Amino acid sequence: MTTGPSEVKTDDWSSFELEAAVVAYLEMLRQELNGAKYVKAHFNKALRENELSSRSPGSVEMRMQNISAVMMELRLPFIPGYLPKGQVGSRVKPVLIAAIERHSGNMPWAATSDPGTLDERVAVMLSQPLVDTPPGNATPKQSISQVTVFERSPAVKAWVLKHAGPYCEGCHSVAPFEVQPGVPYLEVHHVVPLAAGGEDTVENSVALCPNCHRRCHYSHARSEFIRELYYKVPRLLPRPAEDDQFNAFI
Repeated sequence: MTTGPSEVKTDDWSSFELEAAVVAYLEMLRQELNGAKYVKAHFNKALRENELSSRSPGSVEMRMQNISAVMMELRLPFIPGYLPKGQVGSRVKPVLIAAIERHSGNMPWAATSDPGTLDERVAVMLSQPLVDTPPGNATPKQSISQVTVFERSPAVKAWVLKHAGPYCEGCHSVAPFEVQPGVPYLEVHHVVPLAAGGEDTVENSVALCPNCHRRCHYSHARSEFIRELYYKVPRLLPRPAEDDQFNAFI
């Protein structure tokens, strides 16, 4: 477990000062990755008015470039305005690395067990240029979560699958593979989610290939696709009368 910074001096910078520089750097980087506007000079001035009161603007600037060098070595994003530069002392580097690890919990590259947070962070990282292969984690942590699961009728699911046969009811493509000989793999999707009050009935269920199923959940145009399903699969009833009523359960 990583401990907090001590007050040991490292190349004339205390670990307290290095920690403050890392915290400011990561905040600038967070704003950078999220496309927010910020002014480096304001962060530099704020540091010199507080934790780094004995440092010059140039020394703070150089330290930020040192941090960029460490970030690049760790194969993490860094601030383009602070190009990696300068020799990072052998005593300074581990202090910077420990501080980066300690304060990266909410950064876009930080591992998370929450699916929603993971998707949000992936979206941020996708917006960045492709860099060196990230190190990942050979021993990812486990977490236990409680989820709500609805009871479902095997008869309804079986009927929908048998009625669809080997064809996806969304795109009409043949199922991508067979679970066993003669049994095509399709996924049964509730058009109105059970969590939104949808019924577990054949009138609210459709057999989809994995691609179309994911499209119902994640496509930016999923409402249009689900609207199409009501026309492609006549048994889906009742069809919402108004678009705003339809969008309410998407």
